[in-house]
Amino acid sequence: SRLAPRLNGLPDDATLRAHLEQLTGPTLHTLLVSGAWDTGNVGGEEVDVEWLLAEPEAPVAPQPEPRRVPAWVTPAEPVEPYKTELVLSSR
Repeated sequence: SRLAPRLNGLPDDATLRAHLEQLTGPTLHTLLVSGAWDTGNVGGEEVDVEWLLAEPEAPVAPQPEPRRVPAWVTPAEPVEPYKTELVLSSR
């Protein structure tokens, strides 16, 4: 039986058909003449079809609102950085 009705998120037959219709003639011929896949011996009864599904979009982190500083807080002239000097005494 098909997995799509039993598991959420799997592509339905129409989606799979749409992907197969994009394949070239030689590729489809190879799939046809190679026969059914032996998934029971290779990887179990289930097959991985995640490569057919769209990648989920990465969540976007919310950006903080820019803070507004009143004009009276902002100096009219550039302020020099605080400087420290090391003074050694020779006592």
